Amino acid sequence: MRPQIMLCDEITSALDPPVAHEVLGVLSTLKREDGIACLVVTHDVSFASKAADRVVFFENGRIGEQGPPNVTLRHPTSSGLRAFVEAVMPSSDDVAKARVPGG
Repeated sequence: MRPQIMLCDEITSALDPPVAHEVLGVLSTLKREDGIACLVVTHDVSFASKAADRVVFFENGRIGEQGPPNVTLRHPTSSGLRAFVEAVMPSSDDVAKARVPGG
């Protein structure tokens, strides 16, 4: 099988950080070497900031905000995303310190 898109729903939710890091490496390899796009559903802001080229935040079944992670997660404009990021990363400094591609 040679899929063009791979859907990963909460792929790192039950993993230790070192194993989650390995998963990130596998996703990066799939993208770089095989050209496979990965759509990743996650509540892990840190993982999203490291893994994503683009993040989409859904609120009440609709897109609340979207964009590059280094902008969207560091400077959320919607109240829903701002509240979510603050709940999982209480200090805005934590968001700014997250390693983000291109950020």
